[in-house]
Amino acid sequence: MTRATPYASVAACIEGAPADAAVVHEARRLVGDGRLALVHVAQLPTQLGDTTDASLIGLGVPLDPTPFLAAARERLAASAARAPEAETVLLDGGEPAPAVCSWAADAGVDLLVAGAHRGGMERFALGSFAGFVAHHAPCPVLLVRPV
Repeated sequence: MTRATPYASVAACIEGAPADAAVVHEARRLVGDGRLALVHVAQLPTQLGDTTDASLIGLGVPLDPTPFLAAARERLAASAARAPEAETVLLDGGEPAPAVCSWAADAGVDLLVAGAHRGGMERFALGSFAGFVAHHAPCPVLLVRPV
């Protein structure tokens, strides 16, 4: 028997990181009878330069997004195996944290569950997905550390 929780819609943020298993576990635990979504953002390569500028030959060639999308689908599928009842959402392109916050607002998510796993140097170099989501999400956020 499932139980009712205050969350009708819970989204687990999948990053392809060690915390993903714990994130999915907590999201499943908290969703009860509600809607569970696993959301992942495919980080697509950006084009460098203008393809019409001859001085940028080699830099202006658009990169093929196919392998990046395939890798993102694989990460999402691996997490979906842990939660077969979940809806999977693959967002493509853009910065992951703002993309997830925007999607959560549009989807009416009641709770976002995300991993908190980067060390100080990674946060300095890459920024903090968890920090951005915690400050900008349209709903409460639960941060989960890897087990």
